[in-house]
Amino acid sequence: MNLIPPGVGRPIYPAWKDKTCACTDLPMAPFPGGAQLRMYAIFEGVPQDADRVDVDLVLLGVIRNVAVSSS
Repeated sequence: MNLIPPGVGRPIYPAWKDKTCACTDLPMAPFPGGAQLRMYAIFEGVPQDADRVDVDLVLLGVIRNVAVSSS
């Protein structure tokens, strides 16, 4: 997963701490269509004025105009 804030040329990837991603582990088992899966990721270096970003979920596509908040 990565974020693409408006006006930023390169994507921002989740933060890492002690060689571990600061994000939800992806489930190994498939889940049925229409099911919901709550996920989180912590990002560093997001511009202070960014209140919405595009989220690129690798293999799933881009979700546009997602609200972001500080942790």
